[in-house]
Amino acid sequence: MLKSYVKIKCILCNKKGFGVQEVLGIAAMFIIAGFIFIPGLKTLATGVITGLQNWFDNTIAANIFPTSAS
Repeated sequence: MLKSYVKIKCILCNKKGFGVQEVLGIAAMFIIAGFIFIPGLKTLATGVITGLQNWFDNTIAANIFPTSAS
């Protein structure tokens, strides 16, 4: 029991420093963001592009650059 406690304590209090833990935390953050936030950004980008296309077709192309059917 005491040996396992000492091993756990040594693992938690290693001499590698804070940088290793920080890098692992940042890597975990990017992995989580990849699964959660990026699909939501795709939906947002699709909505923005669709809105801009409708605005361009209905406002700019129809009013500023009208074409004649003749």
